[in-house]
Amino acid sequence: MVQTASQLLEILIVEDDDTARRELRRVLTKQGFAAVREASDSGEAILIAQSRDIDIVLMDILLEDGPDGVEAARRIQDLRPAVSFIFVSAFASDPTHRERAKEHNLRVVDWLEKPIRPALQHLIQILEEMNPPRIIDQGQP
Repeated sequence: MVQTASQLLEILIVEDDDTARRELRRVLTKQGFAAVREASDSGEAILIAQSRDIDIVLMDILLEDGPDGVEAARRIQDLRPAVSFIFVSAFASDPTHRERAKEHNLRVVDWLEKPIRPALQHLIQILEEMNPPRIIDQGQP
């Protein structure tokens, strides 16, 4: 039996817009990403990271409550050094945020602009390439 990378990745979506967060989860789940968690603010994201092994965080930059996405990412990476980030924001091309991420040595895979819909296929490709498929031997059929 072959389990694809999408079935193995632990993904955390951090987005304060409920509609955008649910839509992103729906699309990822439909694509076979089974372990998708959600947080509506940085505090909730940090709590999830404290209790779960997270492989990749899809992080908004401007969050309503608490620290912004770059600071939340720094705190999450302090808890989970192997975690990677994809920033998904209308401000993804802002060099200020990119410089801050670089200063904190964040493991940034990509920066995607909102609205995310035009970049969804690219996002799915990134996630599928992050971890090669694993073959689980279950014996002869």
